[in-house]
Amino acid sequence: MGIRLEMILPMVVSVIIAATFLVKIDTHDYKKQKLTKELEFNETTLVEVDTNKTLGLAHCDHGLYENSVWTLLTVTYYTDSIEYLKADKATYQEDTVYLDGNVTLYQKGGYHYETQHAVYHKQKEEIEITSPFTAVLGENIIKGDWLLYKARQKEGFARKIDAVVYTNEK
Repeated sequence: MGIRLEMILPMVVSVIIAATFLVKIDTHDYKKQKLTKELEFNETTLVEVDTNKTLGLAHCDHGLYENSVWTLLTVTYYTDSIEYLKADKATYQEDTVYLDGNVTLYQKGGYHYETQHAVYHKQKEEIEITSPFTAVLGENIIKGDWLLYKARQKEGFARKIDAVVYTNEK
């Protein structure tokens, strides 16, 4: 009593058919895939300097530099004029910083801004708040939909404002 060909042949054919369904053939060339991530870091302090002094200081929980774009998560930023600026996410591309999620800005001198989205134009020294915001100086409270603050001129422009402003009596 031996193993007959009629019994082996269906088993071999079944194994071959099962193997063809289990094997995936991929024509993707993995050698051509280019890695773009240049730098990734955790719990880091970044210091911005020129030849004379420190310009700014940023601390973040996680950061990534990829394709000439800095992306920082849970960031706090300090300068001479900014007591601190916090955001859940900051994307820095060329001279523009895009801030998203729980953006809070405390300026030296008492101004305090809160919003969800803002754009800081570094060369022009302008911050554009692109979502509903609240600005506070002492007892003065300003709420609105959009704000452009020019730091050099100390001018602010806003839309759809609702404000409580206390003036000095003369």
